[in-house]
Amino acid sequence: MRFAYEIKKLMPSSGRRNSMSIPPDGRGIDFTKDFEQQDMKYDSTGMFHWCPARNLDECVLERHQAAMTVLNGHVVVCLFADRDSPLIGLR
Repeated sequence: MRFAYEIKKLMPSSGRRNSMSIPPDGRGIDFTKDFEQQDMKYDSTGMFHWCPARNLDECVLERHQAAMTVLNGHVVVCLFADRDSPLIGLR
């Protein structure tokens, strides 16, 4: 899933860049850099963000990252499938 758009959109405007810095354990992800280089893509309904396949480690939000966002009313859909799996209607 692409969280970069939602994180950047919903975080306070002051300190936005520094708020997603890499924590001491080195596992942080700079979502703002990814967002600024990414054109938003949506499914055929225009309601859901779409992104190419990516490793699960790149998508996981740590507790401190999730605490800095407003995720009320969001639905996260993760589809685990092989490349040859039949389509289920989401595009």
